[in-house]
Amino acid sequence: KEPKEYKIVRDQIVVKAVKSEEFPGNLGYIKLMTFEKRASPDEMRWAIQEFKRTNARGLIVDMRGNGGGLLNAAVDIASFFVSEGAVVHVVDRNKRRESLNVTGGVIWTKPVVLLVNEFSASASEILAGALQDHKIAKVVGTTTFGKASVQHVRELSDGSAILITVAKYQTPNGRDISKKGIAPDVVIDIPKAEKDEELYDPMEINVERDIQLRKAIEVLKDEISKKH
Repeated sequence: KEPKEYKIVRDQIVVKAVKSEEFPGNLGYIKLMTFEKRASPDEMRWAIQEFKRTNARGLIVDMRGNGGGLLNAAVDIASFFVSEGAVVHVVDRNKRRESLNVTGGVIWTKPVVLLVNEFSASASEILAGALQDHKIAKVVGTTTFGKASVQHVRELSDGSAILITVAKYQTPNGRDISKKGIAPDVVIDIPKAEKDEELYDPMEINVERDIQLRKAIEVLKDEISKKH
C-alpha cells in the first residue's frame, strides 16, 4: 500500500490561565490555573469584572493544583482584593526585608473564598497568605505545599545549572510558610478512596463530585449571609 499523506497545519495553542463559571445562587467561580503567564492578572481582572457585571453575590477562587509562577502576577491579583498594605515580604539571607505592597485598584469587595490543596505552591501561597492575613477571604481545602523560597539560576561551566535560594517569602503578618504551607481556615480533604479510584479531577469543575468545592460554596454562602 502507498503511504498516506497527511497535511499538518502549524498553529499557535493559547493556554488560558483562568476558567470561570457562574454557580446557582449567583455565585462566581474562577479557576486560577497558573501565575506563569504575564496575562494572568488581565485574565483574572476580566473574569472578576464579568461577575461584577452580573452582580454576583460572592466569589470562589480555586487555586488547587496551581504550582505558582510570576511574583508580580501574585501581587497584581492580590491588589484586586486588598486595598492597602503588603502582599508579601521578601527576606534575604542577611535578614533584610523588602515589602511588596498592593498596586491599587481594588475591583472586588464582596465575600471571597479561596480553594487550595497540597499542590498549591509559591505564588498561590502568596495570594492565599495575603488575603488570609488581611481578612479578605476564607481559605478552604488542605494545607498548601510550603514553597516560600526565592531562587536564582546559576549556570556552571559544564553547561549545567544549579538553583540557589537567595531569600524567602513571608506573609503580610510575617508568617514563614517554608515547608509549613498555608493552613486553611476550613480543612476538608478528598477521601483517599476517591483519590485512589481517580474519581476526582482537580481541573474539572464538577460540584456534585467535588466535596471541597461544595464546602467552599457552603462557606461562601455563610459569609454572604453575614454581610446582610
